[in-house]
Formats: sequence, structure tokens, C-alpha cells
Amino acid sequence: MVKMPGNYKTVKKCGVCGAPKTRWQIYMKLNDEQNLMKCTDCGFLFNNRQRIDFDVIYPDSYFEKDNEVGHGGGFYCYGLLCKSQQMMYSFASDFIKKTTTGKATVLELGCSFGFFLEQFKTEGAISTEAVEMNKLAVKHAKKIVGRVYETPFDSFTTRKKYDYIVFFEFLEHVLEPKKTLEKVGELLKDDRYAMIATPDAGTIWFKLLGKRWSSIHPAVHNQYFTKKTIRKILEDSNYEIISLKTSHFLWADIYHIRKRLSEMFPSTKLFWRLFSFLDHKVIPFFNGGDLRVIARKKAISPR
Repeated sequence: MVKMPGNYKTVKKCGVCGAPKTRWQIYMKLNDEQNLMKCTDCGFLFNNRQRIDFDVIYPDSYFEKDNEVGHGGGFYCYGLLCKSQQMMYSFASDFIKKTTTGKATVLELGCSFGFFLEQFKTEGAISTEAVEMNKLAVKHAKKIVGRVYETPFDSFTTRKKYDYIVFFEFLEHVLEPKKTLEKVGELLKDDRYAMIATPDAGTIWFKLLGKRWSSIHPAVHNQYFTKKTIRKILEDSNYEIISLKTSHFLWADIYHIRKRLSEMFPSTKLFWRLFSFLDHKVIPFFNGGDLRVIARKKAISPR
């Protein structure tokens, strides 16, 4: 695995417990300059050098075409993923609909095209807002989301308090996960909820596949959580875990599935083209494991 050119930050403390370098060990060599480190105090896994030039690694092409070679992530055609995105994160939408008794506001971090929030357009009591830094994604999201803030979450400011804050495949990208979760807590009303999806590095598939695990992307994935470490960082950030599960399947359209399989096994490319007439069908597809978390912000008692 070759290191991508770009601007990197060298990590100085564990993102979960704050332990210094003397308490880390190399868990896996990723490339010539990056290692996956393990904190011996809390067990957290993270890259020792993390990419900081987000404008370069998340260009418009991140959503328009696959850029696996150039950036270590991205999509063939994100515009096809509306239905699959809503199905994949139904654990969150179902919970929101179930627990909303009056008016409520949902904020999504890294909303991409806004597909998850689109399903609330018909829910009159639920208003939607989002934070997204990619210009192309913002352009699409503004068509379906109540309000979209074009800014990195680190720079986002508001006096509002939200009932629900959701962020899917987001926490593994940030540079300081604890600071991110604490900021989310500041934006939540007391006793309201954060909902998270992030790769689960505690699965057998990660242990078996190592660097070939589907969620290893040194250029864009900085943090790798397990049930133990996601629980610790949330509890240390003043949250109570309501639900914590691992999902081994994602929802994807046939188009993306056959593209991925063709890339993994080039000799089968012509075979997978036979299924192109099914491209818009959405089916469950095995992945390497994702955490699905619902956490409640604890009310801070006045002293």
C-alpha cells in the first residue's frame, strides 16, 4: 500500500484516552510513512500520520467518479445511492421517528447529497439541517435539506440546539474524535441523541484481512473504533449508550456492486456486465463490519 502524496499531521496523543507515544505500539505497517498504532492503555487504533488537506482529498470527483487510485476513497456515481443510503442507516431514521413526539430538528454532519435527510421532507414536525464542506454535495443537498452550511464541522458555529445529530462514516475521518464528540454534545439539547455509523475494527474480518480490510484507507480514514473504544470515548464525553451493534451488511445498488467486483477481480469484468440490466436494484451486500451507535447526551446537573 503506497502512501498518497499530501499534507499530513503527526499524532501526539491517543484520540480516545490521551495517552502519549510511549504508551503506543505499532499494530500494522500501512505504507512507507504511515503505521496503524494501538494504544496499550485503551486499545484504540489510529494512523500515526493523518491527512489534513481536506480540499484535496474530497474534491467534486469524490462523488462523481471513483477515485480509489488518487485518494483512497470515493464513489462511482453517488447520485444513484439515495435509496441504499436511507436503507443502510434506517436504524437512525426509525429511532428518530419513534422518539419524536413534537417538533424536532435533525442535524447531519457530512451529509453528502442529503439523501438520508430527504426522507423527513414529508414529516411535517421534523426539520432538517446539515453541515457539508464539498461544493458539489452542497449544491445537491440544498435541493432537499432545510438548511445546509457549507463549512467543515470544525468551523461550524451556531446558537441552536438540536434534538438529533447524525453522522455516518464521518468519525473515522476526523483528526480529533473526542473533540468532535464534545462539540456534538454542545450542540445537542440535554437528553437528546447522537447517532453514529463507523467501521468496526473489532470484527473477525479485520483480523483476517489486515490491510485488505475494506475500511483501511490510510489517506482518508484516521481512526478505527471497536465496541470497546467507541463506548469509552462516548462515555468519557458525557454520553450514555442507548444502542451499540455491529452490522455486517450494507445496502448497495447492483451498479456499484458489479463495479467493485470488477475492480477486485478484473478477469470477471465482462461477466458482471451481464447484470447491467439490474443496475438500479438495491440489495444487501456483505461488508467488513460497521458500528451502529445511538447515544444520549446526559444532562449536566447544576452545581
